[in-house]
Amino acid sequence: MSIPKEHLIVNVAADITLHRVRSRSKHTINFRSRRLQYALLAVFVVCCGRGSTAQHARFVDPFLGTDGGGNTFPGATLPFGMLKAGPDTGSNNSNSGWTANLPINGFSQTHVSGTGGGPKYGNILVQPTTGAITPTDISSPRSDERATAGFYGVKLTRYDVDVEIASSRRAAIYSFIYPASEKSNLLFDMGHILTASPTHGEQQTITSSAIQVVSPTEISGSSTVTGGWNKQPNTYTVYFDAVVDTPASSVGTWLNGTMSPGSRAQAETPNGQSGAWITFPTRAGQTVKMKIAISFLSIDQARANLASEIPGFDIAVVLQQAEKAW
Repeated sequence: MSIPKEHLIVNVAADITLHRVRSRSKHTINFRSRRLQYALLAVFVVCCGRGSTAQHARFVDPFLGTDGGGNTFPGATLPFGMLKAGPDTGSNNSNSGWTANLPINGFSQTHVSGTGGGPKYGNILVQPTTGAITPTDISSPRSDERATAGFYGVKLTRYDVDVEIASSRRAAIYSFIYPASEKSNLLFDMGHILTASPTHGEQQTITSSAIQVVSPTEISGSSTVTGGWNKQPNTYTVYFDAVVDTPASSVGTWLNGTMSPGSRAQAETPNGQSGAWITFPTRAGQTVKMKIAISFLSIDQARANLASEIPGFDIAVVLQQAEKAW
């Protein structure tokens, strides 16, 4: 009869502890017993080390605690990860960005989890769309929402786009499966944040923002914000760099609601809420991948984080590494 690994680990640990107690009581050192201890300890290490990471990840349910005031974050992240990529919904006033049934406004890269109180972060929003560019009207109902350790996925039914996200420590990779469309888009909103009612004293406000379409496949920018959870009075800036595997056929930017088709940049503007879009034709079922990294220091540091953590576009590799971290 095979013995469950968990029982073996407990029994080995107990045997080692008991042997040490007996040895101390006799004030003797038995060389053969010491060798036995080492052998049993080696078995313990092997049992814990081999194959355990996948089993740990298997038991992670990111949706635990998300509803009923738990405020936990169900998106893609690592334990103690700086980046937390996931959906912001409804009125953008949920603590973690997520709510059970409200439309998804896009996917931001920073969130708190389980803190209670007012929300914070919700910086660097990304949203896939199709058709006309409408930065103030991009929300979509959802279906087929799922999450595992380091992974989040959902279907945006308004656009018929399936979204999958896998995370590393400071970066994430997105997979967007588009329908057939002459205008499939990817929007980057620097003016988006999560915020609470001013009556609670925990609201966030945009201090400034900037964005640049560096090339047909690279976008970078920043969002500077004051306030947030715990009545934080300080100002912080989140920088990002993103790269897509499908070159844009057209681009544009906006600032405070004024759209500029063909524009490639919006300079940092006090209280400015800027954004950009890239557009490309897609066939039915075509996958467009985007990888993105953030930094609280600079765009150059965000670019370095992306290069070091997600050098390619293989979401399966990133997910496998995330499961090992969990």
